[in-house]
Amino acid sequence: MANILLQEDLYNAEYLKNWVNWRESLENLNPSAEVTFENFIAELKKIYAEYTPEFAARESGASAEMIVEVARRIGAAGTRFSTHNWRSAGSGNLGGW
Repeated sequence: MANILLQEDLYNAEYLKNWVNWRESLENLNPSAEVTFENFIAELKKIYAEYTPEFAARESGASAEMIVEVARRIGAAGTRFSTHNWRSAGSGNLGGW
């Protein structure tokens, strides 16, 4: 879904610009790139390119079409989209909560 959001420019740019350490991430991802938000997005698109809807379908059992539809609905929802972070998944991620 992240790949679709990125490739179709459905992500919330304002949120990413203000709440993600994109400058530092870009410097680590591509030290030779000019530090711009657009270059950060370009690097993310490269990273997520291999995670196609077909890849996700093989991993999850959901159809590629459903994955694309849900991703597009998330993008269309904009700031109205909300999701739950399961405690066990969050706690095992880089220091957890």
